[in-house]
Amino acid sequence: MPELDFPTPKTELVQKFHVQYLGMLPVAKPVGMDTLNNAIESLTDSSSREDWMPVTMNVADATVTVISERNEEEVVVECRVRFLSFMGVGKDIHTFAFIMDTGNQHFECHVFWCEPNAGNVSEAVQAACMLRYQKCLVARPPFREKVRHSLQTQ
Repeated sequence: MPELDFPTPKTELVQKFHVQYLGMLPVAKPVGMDTLNNAIESLTDSSSREDWMPVTMNVADATVTVISERNEEEVVVECRVRFLSFMGVGKDIHTFAFIMDTGNQHFECHVFWCEPNAGNVSEAVQAACMLRYQKCLVARPPFREKVRHSLQTQ
């Protein structure tokens, strides 16, 4: 009897970043650098470095997961990329933040401090967002096909 090769599940590429978590603030809008920078400034002004939590940020195709480095079983934040409404590097190149849509017009801004800067973290999260967008485009038939199909069924 021939040996069968079963397909193995595709494993997502996960990028890991060791960063400091400054915290979360509710924000009024899902987008905007002003919204992001105001949350970053508020959290950096109201806390000291001793208060910041060392975390590992895992960036995968579908999720951004933030895990405490003090207690590795504690998930501090888990954001599906589809609910990430905005992200960016703050005025200080060490700061990175993203806004998560939690439903019912509620939005949370999560803020991080990155060494040596926030460039790599930002690029990884941006790539996950772009991949999510591409998957959405591929999953939908082109507009012309929809029109042609609707005309044929009438």
